[in-house]
Amino acid sequence: MEQYWFLVALICSLLNGIFIYTNQVFKLAGPLFMVFRGWGQLFSLLPFIAFFTPVQNIAFYLLCIAQGCLIAFNDYRIFRSSKAFGAEVTGSLQPLAIAPIFVLWLLINPNDLIKMIQHPLHLAAVVLCLAGITISILKMKQAKYSSRAMKYLLPCLCLLAINDVINKEAMMSGQENLVSAIYFYCLITAFISGGINFLRYIKKHDARELIRKEYRFKALFIIVMISFCMVTKNYAMYLAPNPAYVSAIIFLYPLWIVLGNMLYRHFGGRIACASVRLTTVSVLLTSVIGLILLK
Repeated sequence: MEQYWFLVALICSLLNGIFIYTNQVFKLAGPLFMVFRGWGQLFSLLPFIAFFTPVQNIAFYLLCIAQGCLIAFNDYRIFRSSKAFGAEVTGSLQPLAIAPIFVLWLLINPNDLIKMIQHPLHLAAVVLCLAGITISILKMKQAKYSSRAMKYLLPCLCLLAINDVINKEAMMSGQENLVSAIYFYCLITAFISGGINFLRYIKKHDARELIRKEYRFKALFIIVMISFCMVTKNYAMYLAPNPAYVSAIIFLYPLWIVLGNMLYRHFGGRIACASVRLTTVSVLLTSVIGLILLK
C-alpha cells in the first residue's frame, strides 16, 4: 500500500478544502468552531472505544498529547483566519511550511538524510518538485490581503512543521495496531484541543450556547469532516516516507477552494475570487506528478 500514499493524501486534500471552506460559510468564532471540532469529535468517538485495542507504546500517547496542544493553537488560528481573510487566502499561505517539514524530518531521521545525500540528483529533483508546489500555490493568493494574513498566520507556519513531523512519528509509534492508533490519536487530540478551546470559549460566552438549535447542523458537519480528514491524513502520513510529501499534496486544497469559488461565481454567486493562470496550474501539476514518481 505504500506506493498509494498520494491517493490517500489527495483524498485528504479534497476533504481539507471543504473543511477549511466551511468557516468561510459558517463564520463561527474560532473557539466555538474548535469546540465542535474537538469535543464534538470526542463525544462521537467515545461510544466505540471498547472496539479498539490500546497501543502499548507510551511514546505514542506522549506524541498525541503534544499534537493536541499544537492543534489547539494552529487550527484555532487557521479557522479564525478563514473567517477574517477568507478560506482562499488562508489556505494559500500554508504551503510555506512544506520546506521546514521536509528538512526537519531529515534532521531527526539521519538515516533518511544519508540515503538522500547518496543520490544528489534524486534529492535535487524532490526539492525542485516541493519548491514548484509551494510557489505555484502561493501565486494563487490575493496579494492585497497577504501581508495581514501572513502576520497573523506566521506562528502557525512555524509550528506546522513540528505538527506534521509529530503526526508521522505518532503513527510510526502506533504501527503495532494502526487502526487503533488512528482512533486513539483522534480521541486524544480531540479531547485536548477541544478542552483548551472550551476554556477559551467560556471566558466570554455561556456554555449553554453550544447546544443552540442553529448550531446543530454546523456541529455535525464539522465533526464528520474533521473525522474523515484526520483518518486519511494519519494513514497517508504512515505510508509516506517523509511527512512533507503528504503535506505537499494536502496543501493543494487552495486549488480546490479557488476552483470552488470560481464555480460559485460562475453560477451567479458574489464572492472575491483569485484568477488562476494556466502556467501556474501546469507547474503545480507537473511538480505533484514529479513528486509522486520520485518517491
